[in-house]
Amino acid sequence: MIRKEFAQYITEAVGQGTSQEKVEEKLKSLGLSSAELQEARVFYKKVADEGKKIDRAFNASPLAKGPVMDFQASFFRMRLVDRVLIYISVFLFLLVIGTSFFGLFQYEERVNLNRKLLAFENEKAALIKHASSRFDSLSSKVKDYFSISGVDCGKEVELCLNDILDRVKVESSLIKATLSSPYLVSWSEAGSTFSLSGVSLGPTVAGPDLSDGRGGLYREGVTLNALVLHLKITSGKTAECLSVDFRRVLDEEGNLAQPNTFRYKFVDPSIPGSFTGCPMSSTTYNDQSVIFVVGKDEKEFLLNTGGQSNLFFTVKVVEGNKLKVEKPIKKG
Repeated sequence: MIRKEFAQYITEAVGQGTSQEKVEEKLKSLGLSSAELQEARVFYKKVADEGKKIDRAFNASPLAKGPVMDFQASFFRMRLVDRVLIYISVFLFLLVIGTSFFGLFQYEERVNLNRKLLAFENEKAALIKHASSRFDSLSSKVKDYFSISGVDCGKEVELCLNDILDRVKVESSLIKATLSSPYLVSWSEAGSTFSLSGVSLGPTVAGPDLSDGRGGLYREGVTLNALVLHLKITSGKTAECLSVDFRRVLDEEGNLAQPNTFRYKFVDPSIPGSFTGCPMSSTTYNDQSVIFVVGKDEKEFLLNTGGQSNLFFTVKVVEGNKLKVEKPIKKG
């Protein structure tokens, strides 16, 4: 009896229409004996006969004459033009179906995109509302700070920003010196203690209420060359209003010049944004200043505290473009 693997090969070969001679050549190459080859020939013939019987039975059945077979036969008997028209019709039909599915897909994509856009707009509106609230709060605080610093932010924003930028430019050109405790220059007047905490020389932006020395005021925001004395003032238990008694000694004859600052600016807690010349009792103020408008070429200044203290000291530019404050001279 023929082996199973050879029987399977012969069956597949018959189904594929391979001739008996080619099958025998293949089997010989596999080393089959003469007896096995004879069995293979018999098996090949048997399988081929069975296949022919199946073909005859199918051709005699209604399936062989059904609509599919009729269409296939008639299709290939058509003219080339008719077949091309059928091809085109089928192509157009498939194109319409594909376009419909693609349109449906695009519609779903648009719906999803609109949902995302709506969510984004809602989130953006919430962020803008939050940022606006934060900006209003910050703006109010900045205005309060600039009001104290002498910058008028009640005007147009652009002008306000220009004013701030001018101050930044001025600050970069200033010569400064900071003094720390124990302060080199310190005195008492009207129940309050004064300490010179720093000095600066150079371009200074005029704030409000800066005297021009001729009975008028400098225009606010104008840049002036000035010597600025920075003071720390601590008021006593019984607060008294303080006057600006500083004087600058101009020459050996003892001619004096008043400062351009004619009053101290203590914040008035009863009126927000306003100032007074009277400090609150037992309070320390670190931001008081006295301004002398000076020439750009002047490098040394002899100053007097005035009042009962009548203390003298000098401020001068030394090597390295630095400011130096020298110890007080004894009262004259």
